[in-house]
Amino acid sequence: MRRPDRKPELLSPAGSIESLHAAVKAGADAVYIGGRNFGARAYADNPDEQELLEAIDYIHFHGKKLYLTVNTLEKEEELERELGDFLEPYVRRGLDGVIVQDFGAVDYISRVFPSLPIHASTQMAVTGAAGACLLAERGITRVVPARELTLPEIREIREKAGVEVECFIHGAMCYSYSGMCLMSSMIGGRSGNRGRCAGICRLPFQVGGAGGRRMYPLNMKDLCALPILPDLIRAGISSFKIEGRMKKPEYTAGVTKIYRKNIDRYFEDPDGYWTNPADLAYLELLFSRDGFTEGYYHSRGSADMIDLENRRNSDPAVRNSKKVQELYDGIRKELGEDERRRPVDGILEIGAGAQTKLTLKSGAFCTSSDGAPAQKALSRPVSDERILEQIRKFGGSPFRPEHFEVRRSGDEPLFIPVGELNRLRREAADRLSEAVTAPYRREDIRREAADEGRTERGTNHPVKSPAPLFVQVSDREQLRAVLNHKDSVCGIIVPIGLAKQLLTEETPAQLPVGTDGGRKLRIALPQIVRSCDCRRLDRELKQIESQAEIEGILAGSLDGIGFLKSTGREKCAIADGAVYTMNNRAVRYLRGFGVMRDTIPHELNFREMLGRENSASELVLYGRTPLMVSAGCVRRTVSGCDRAGGWLSLTDRRGASFPVQCCCDFCCNVIYNSLPTSLLQDFEDVRRVGAASFRIVFTIETGREADQVLSAFEAARAGGGAGLPFPVTHGHFRRGVQ
Repeated sequence: MRRPDRKPELLSPAGSIESLHAAVKAGADAVYIGGRNFGARAYADNPDEQELLEAIDYIHFHGKKLYLTVNTLEKEEELERELGDFLEPYVRRGLDGVIVQDFGAVDYISRVFPSLPIHASTQMAVTGAAGACLLAERGITRVVPARELTLPEIREIREKAGVEVECFIHGAMCYSYSGMCLMSSMIGGRSGNRGRCAGICRLPFQVGGAGGRRMYPLNMKDLCALPILPDLIRAGISSFKIEGRMKKPEYTAGVTKIYRKNIDRYFEDPDGYWTNPADLAYLELLFSRDGFTEGYYHSRGSADMIDLENRRNSDPAVRNSKKVQELYDGIRKELGEDERRRPVDGILEIGAGAQTKLTLKSGAFCTSSDGAPAQKALSRPVSDERILEQIRKFGGSPFRPEHFEVRRSGDEPLFIPVGELNRLRREAADRLSEAVTAPYRREDIRREAADEGRTERGTNHPVKSPAPLFVQVSDREQLRAVLNHKDSVCGIIVPIGLAKQLLTEETPAQLPVGTDGGRKLRIALPQIVRSCDCRRLDRELKQIESQAEIEGILAGSLDGIGFLKSTGREKCAIADGAVYTMNNRAVRYLRGFGVMRDTIPHELNFREMLGRENSASELVLYGRTPLMVSAGCVRRTVSGCDRAGGWLSLTDRRGASFPVQCCCDFCCNVIYNSLPTSLLQDFEDVRRVGAASFRIVFTIETGREADQVLSAFEAARAGGGAGLPFPVTHGHFRRGVQ
């Protein structure tokens, strides 16, 4: 493979201004940081507006780049009334890019600030070229794909989508595909999609069905890609990203320093690159969870990626050892000694009766400051040495004086006040600082954001006739129960694997789903679609299409929609709830991909639903909310992979049991909420939302329980009681998230 011509950008995290300075001093090419709003690390020491404006200048002064995290899902009012005013001063100052999760924010920023590069956050859960191509078509310049991708999948994104690819090389890893996690939200009301993740995956669980003992089965080790750095460089990754905006400045500096050294060393001698064990030991001492993992770059995952014992958090002696403290003290000392300053040369022109002039030059930038003429000295002439001593006193300035000289226009002895020399130096230095940062500034950058069809709160109305009901099943028993309620059910959603089995085993005339009897057939894709799955999915869909009419296809991710679009099926695509449309711009942005339906997100409450455009949206009335979708497998971690599929359970410290589906056909796990969410008891309010259709989702329900849910729906629709004989939750319908 041809060696890359350019070094990848080394991108470091900053949860504070101190961390930003530490990253630059340690050799970062770029830094990503959040402001006081819209960032996915709400608990970091994020800077205020003035601090961030000064940080942008500081970054540019040193020839680096700064990216702002706007990687949360935005509610309607936040997006339309706050985001533009929040971003405008930073865009004017020269912000180099924004990292975005929300489709509505992408739409807004691209319209209002068309000169600002937009990077797709890993929170978008891009898992292949299909999703990346959708984003590239809409102007996204860089994609941060899911951490779960292998190097061949990353190469394919770069080659097919033609965008820059930014990948994590070090730091904490989420068990779930980022953005596909609602565990913190549903259990504690703290949404990871809103920057408030409570880190529930780091807690202990008892695993039922695979040993039963208490452990930390979701506790991912930290990523360390140092041993495979050459592979990542040769894959053509544009930017190497270090995770850690919640970490201390010393951590940022230490990790950045090690990767800076090793990236540079590779490009000096690619064939001779080797991993120094001392560097790995240094990184592990900085922070690790019982060792490191190299991530998913060379595999689809393994049990070795999990820290089952959680030694670092459970043993304070590991966290606060003397060696760790000494390391941090040493880094702190290095940061204090390293005054990262820009080299500057200077010439002072001086002569009797002639205007004094100080010229400063740094790189391609040159400025000057004029002063009063020097006077002939009557007693104590000023020497060149004294002049140089004074004009080289840059002290706390961001400049480091190098070559300075004095040029006299005559031989007579001269006198110039020290105060005048100081003024000349300060003025010229201020002008030079401004000259260095001025090229990054933007003027006339804000445009009016067209907001076609914005829905004001309360403008949704229930349709005159009841919205049709679609029921999603997981097995044959549930399917039989649904068919007993044929007058209530408009259509049935069947997983692609189950649909293939039914069609294989029975003739189309005997298939109990389809357009016969007025029931429409929908197919559910796996919640995550990877590039390696696309050919198989296309083949299986064609097989089903040859024997039955498919009315819609449910896609649980952006790449699912991208796959359907790439095969000409986007008009029957239904975006599931994890393809988030929290605001009306996001709704319209998604429909721009050609989808037939979207799903109202689980994290909106009733009041927020009323302010959303729902005329082509589906609302889930009942079902267990998927809390995590992961490439990791609980069974594989605890007892080894047997490809048997089926269900496990995770029981938390309070006794709540969370069903875990092992989807071996597509090598992923789905962890569901301990209780199903039911809106049946709120049916009158639900009707006011104005959804185009309703959905009921069955996962682990028995046939009897499925029958009870459908009977409750029929009673609710008729205006009667809608109680269920088993515990449920109202989810976020009343409470919402912050």
